[in-house]
Amino acid sequence: MKQFSVILLISFCFLNSCKKDKTEENTATNQNSCSTSMQELTIDGVDFSIVSDTAYFNGQSFYTLHKVNDSVGCSFNFGTNSVPTSGKYTITPSFIDVNSTNNKVFIQSYLNGIAFQAQSGFVTISGTGSASIVEICKVKFKNSFGNEQQVSLKSDFQ
Repeated sequence: MKQFSVILLISFCFLNSCKKDKTEENTATNQNSCSTSMQELTIDGVDFSIVSDTAYFNGQSFYTLHKVNDSVGCSFNFGTNSVPTSGKYTITPSFIDVNSTNNKVFIQSYLNGIAFQAQSGFVTISGTGSASIVEICKVKFKNSFGNEQQVSLKSDFQ
């Protein structure tokens, strides 16, 4: 009888530990969804209105800069020799990893004079040319001191 009770207890524990908690599943799904409005930069849950978008080619790489003001903004280095085409680009935390053949992008946000680099994730480009829209959703950024922030952005390439 003791063996049966032990087996029953182990089976009960195993079945309960395997059952998915719907709350945890919904939380994980919601963490990947954004409701970022057009011309908006969100840093750690605080929404900022982007007042200036700049896109330029410096001879080696295509850059975009999305400014809220002189102390808040976000820049992208696509490493391409023209406006990036629609699609997904992989975020790299290393500036030197970006080149015209690997679809990687280096992103920096800045807040009050402190630069943060995006660690991983994806950038989505939709549209074409100057009508392109760049979007990131809840991407983890880190600065040289180890401080982190979560950033979302949706903007165009004006």
